[in-house]
Amino acid sequence: GLSHSCAITIERDLQCWGGNSSGQLGLGDTANRGDGAGEMGSALQTVDLGAGSYVVQVAIGHSHTCALLDNGNVKCWGDNSKGALGRNNMTHIGDGASEMGSSLAAIDLGTGRRALQIGAGDRFSCALLDNGAVKCWGYNGYGQLGDTTTTNRNVPTSVSTLSSGVQSISVGWEHSCAVLTSGAAKCWGRNNEGEVGDGTNTNRSTPVAVVGLLSGVTSIEANQSLSTCALVVGSNVKCWGHNGQGQLGDGTTTNRNTPV
Repeated sequence: GLSHSCAITIERDLQCWGGNSSGQLGLGDTANRGDGAGEMGSALQTVDLGAGSYVVQVAIGHSHTCALLDNGNVKCWGDNSKGALGRNNMTHIGDGASEMGSSLAAIDLGTGRRALQIGAGDRFSCALLDNGAVKCWGYNGYGQLGDTTTTNRNVPTSVSTLSSGVQSISVGWEHSCAVLTSGAAKCWGRNNEGEVGDGTNTNRSTPVAVVGLLSGVTSIEANQSLSTCALVVGSNVKCWGHNGQGQLGDGTTTNRNTPV
């Protein structure tokens, strides 16, 4: 994240350390961990997500954290100033006593729905559901929730046109991407640096096709440096977006709004 990190242990528990100004470590306080002696190792507490809960994936955002549990539930904590915790309020969670564990309810993803994958960015979160749909919640200033608006949402909202057929998702700092079961790639959200890959620099509040990637994509990574990369059948890697430090790997430092 911006200032904190997490790891899933062999026992499938969760441990987090670093900055904790909004309770993003999930330890019931706002004290940082790892910046002083005696705070790591056996002294580092496990995040309490409730009895019998096992973590299969963790998503670390700007200053919040989400965990996907083995039963398909999603729980989030930390900064909730834009609704990134999906709790229908703007109250931080994890920065005070008795807010975690059994007190932390799972996010309502819809009747009978389970999450298969989660992602977190700058004060927003997304989940791929078991029916192939995508839902997002939180900050939406660039359209990164994909619901055709730029309105913040403190409960999950459906990503437009992605009600089924999604294979995987990836959440960057202020944009998101999906790989469809057809092998096509679509992205949405902030596009100032061309990170959506549709040949423009226009922010997109609905998913748009990435130029030239209509099939053959096996995975995608929307990252926090405002760029995106995809692995395409044939072991080719294509990237687009911000390139100020050469992160697109095309031998230049020129931003690209289509894959190279």
